[in-house]
Amino acid sequence: MAGRGLSRQELIRRRRSVGFIGRQGEVGAFREALRQSPEEAAQFLFHVRGPAGVGKSTLVRQLETIAREAGAVTAYVEVTTAPSGPGI
Repeated sequence: MAGRGLSRQELIRRRRSVGFIGRQGEVGAFREALRQSPEEAAQFLFHVRGPAGVGKSTLVRQLETIAREAGAVTAYVEVTTAPSGPGI
């Protein structure tokens, strides 16, 4: 049976990476940043933003996987803004 002995987490990670299409430019820039020396790489911060439904979360999960495979420490911060208007 294919995948025998792999953890559920590894199976999910592989499934996600197989289904990831597009964003080669962003992924390429990210991989290039990871190839830099630690001093140079410390200058990079990737900020992902855009309208709902365009694949931001999928892209970030893919970048996180790439970073972890390269041995980098990762953090995920999601920022939301409260609607403006009169307070209650």
